[in-house]
Amino acid sequence: MSRVPRLLLGLLAFSALLSQLPASLWSGVLRQACAGQCRLSDTSGLWWAGQGQLHIRATPKGPWLNLGRVQWQPGASGQGLSLHIQLNEGRLELRVGASGMVLAASHWSLPADVLAWPALKLSSAGWQGQIELENAQGTLDWQGQSQGQGQLVWRDASSSLVNNLPLGHVHSQWRFQQGWYVDFESGRPEWGHLQGHATWPLQGAKQLISEFQLQGPDRPRVEKLLSVVGARAVPGENRYQLQLAW
Repeated sequence: MSRVPRLLLGLLAFSALLSQLPASLWSGVLRQACAGQCRLSDTSGLWWAGQGQLHIRATPKGPWLNLGRVQWQPGASGQGLSLHIQLNEGRLELRVGASGMVLAASHWSLPADVLAWPALKLSSAGWQGQIELENAQGTLDWQGQSQGQGQLVWRDASSSLVNNLPLGHVHSQWRFQQGWYVDFESGRPEWGHLQGHATWPLQGAKQLISEFQLQGPDRPRVEKLLSVVGARAVPGENRYQLQLAW
């Protein structure tokens, strides 16, 4: 047998062996990628089409949070190759084509505890409620330009950062292009209404601007919190304006 047929047979044998690697292969990859703060258990199937149980934790020695069952499988269409990932009811699709990559997500619902994940670099203070991501899509072309947009709802929002004040449902629209830009609003009869926006450019100053229209029995409690963070009262009205830059 000549050298070329032997090489082809070797490549076919290697490809067949590679295609049969188990889904548990991703357990070690995921653990390394997130520095031990996430893990995949109870895996089944193959590395390219399988499923498992996804867990994360907020601190190196903290309890594991079970996010649910995650499944993945490849696909193909006229737009190129794709990878489909499902976590409970949430769907995520990664498409790779001639012009770049597209990532689309819908119906993702996660406990607010995920905000304490170290990779997000937020406070590990107690986060409560449920975070829902809808109609999110991001693109990255082969020249390195990226952009995205979507909707996010933080239901029954609360955090020890704001003295566990019930914030209600925080609705936000976000977009990404050379930085993050978010418009948000929330409110409850017990304390009033909040609306504002935040800008987080990749370079330059970050800024948060919000306005509170206060009413109800929890108004004194909210006024006290706002005074701590330096909110400015509007004379003669039940409004407070908060501007932060860093």
